[in-house]
Amino acid sequence: MSKIHASKVFILDNRRVTLAAGFKHKTPVVVLGLELPDHPALRDISIDYTMLSLDRAITFVDQATAETARRGMQDCEAKFAGVLAHLATAFAGSNHPKIPSRSKLFKDHE
Repeated sequence: MSKIHASKVFILDNRRVTLAAGFKHKTPVVVLGLELPDHPALRDISIDYTMLSLDRAITFVDQATAETARRGMQDCEAKFAGVLAHLATAFAGSNHPKIPSRSKLFKDHE
């Protein structure tokens, strides 16, 4: 996304769900980002929802509630369930290092 015009963060079931409105490839979108704290291979995933206009995308994010974020989280999990399961299986028991959370990436450099 080249520029975020509105965003909101929700904590649901100890996971961060982020909604952001902006343009992606010149198309107005709402992006839902979902933190995956227990996944062995991925830190987070996101899904784009195309909107008719930037104003509608901003209004959607501004008016979003925890229930809106939960529905988006469930939609995202349903759409990616197969891929997430395959990746978890592929990385289970491996010697790959655990991926640090984004909030901890630069702590050593502060």
